Amino acid sequence: MANHGVITLRGGIGRDGDGDVVDRFYAEHLYPLRPCLVAAEAAGSHRWPCREAWAPGPTSRWAGLRRYGGADVQVAVCGERSFDDQARKSMRMHAFLDWMDARGAVGRGDEEGNPLQTTESPLEDRLLYLKDWHFCRDAANHGEEVYAVPETFAEDWLNDHYAHVLGGADDYRFCYLGPAGSWTPVHADVLRSHSWSVNVAGAKTWYLFPPDQSALLIDKWGRDVVYDWRQVDRYRRGVFPDRERAQLEALFGPGGTFPYATRAQPLVAHQGAGEAMFVPAGWFHMVVNTQDTLSINHNWINAAGLPLTWGFLTTSLASAGRELDDCRAMNSPAEWDALCQNLVRANAGMGLDDFGAFLCGVADREVVASRAPGPAWRARNRDALVAHIDALATLARDRPGLGVDCTSLEASLGALRAWDPSLTPS
Repeated sequence: MANHGVITLRGGIGRDGDGDVVDRFYAEHLYPLRPCLVAAEAAGSHRWPCREAWAPGPTSRWAGLRRYGGADVQVAVCGERSFDDQARKSMRMHAFLDWMDARGAVGRGDEEGNPLQTTESPLEDRLLYLKDWHFCRDAANHGEEVYAVPETFAEDWLNDHYAHVLGGADDYRFCYLGPAGSWTPVHADVLRSHSWSVNVAGAKTWYLFPPDQSALLIDKWGRDVVYDWRQVDRYRRGVFPDRERAQLEALFGPGGTFPYATRAQPLVAHQGAGEAMFVPAGWFHMVVNTQDTLSINHNWINAAGLPLTWGFLTTSLASAGRELDDCRAMNSPAEWDALCQNLVRANAGMGLDDFGAFLCGVADREVVASRAPGPAWRARNRDALVAHIDALATLARDRPGLGVDCTSLEASLGALRAWDPSLTPS
């Protein structure tokens, strides 16, 4: 199947006929914030132990996952909406695997993820999708290495930070498992981070919206994002049953809830088994499983996406201020800042004080041993960190109630300004 606007990087690590994959990724995709697929051989996923360890067995298509059967997992009900996401329920892994097995071999779906045949669920007549399972956290006691982060995505400040600060007690590393037809609504990733995703088995279709199209996906009140892109596409092409006409007109027609959605032109990528999908920071996207699919996903941040994370957090702080404006008069400035900070943390998963600790930790590790592939990229890391630490320090001095540790910020700034990236061993 053709990919529209998304190329596939091939080759290996180190110089070869196609050039170094990491250098090409940084220059052509990471810093330009341009999505791509990375072939299994270039990603190294063809050697992952989980490709065999989690393979189907004689009595279960997901026999290799049975050893994690006691894990509590979050499962989305694809047909049931809850605000801007799908409704979630908690299940034991073994119960979800039983449900997957009972569905039978549904097999391949079409390019939009509609199964070519359907099987009634013995548990409930609803399509389920296991999402956001913290495999590395929950399976730590098994002491196994079942996959390795592709070298192209190794410079992961976010998960490095959580490993150092929390000792791996939390992270942004996930497994997903769902049948053909299961899907994720249109969204941009947490903290406006990058994401990468590798299909251990199965296939997905991705709809990827460049940042300059984001405004087309927002409703006329500036609040909500288009939920299911396939509805927009059906309406634009006029391919829908008459019973849906009134609903689609109200959503996407002139004067509708999303009056500009039909102008959006997503990039479309079809991802097969073993391939790695890179979604840059700030790109809205929607994902549909076109086969029964098991994937490993990481969210990650580095210098290339740091401006978007900073912009997201400062915008969230401004939004929190507007939402809590009626509380301003009854609190001191410091108390009101603390209220705003708590709301940002609840909504974004990270407050400005947490972001300061994150930046300082990254700065400390960069000065000692950077994971960027060469001096030019390490210099970009230094410059990005200096700029954002300085901006945060300026904000924190004006709003001490945010609780940002300015002393640590100043110490990190001094270390970064004294650091010569060209002297860091490659």
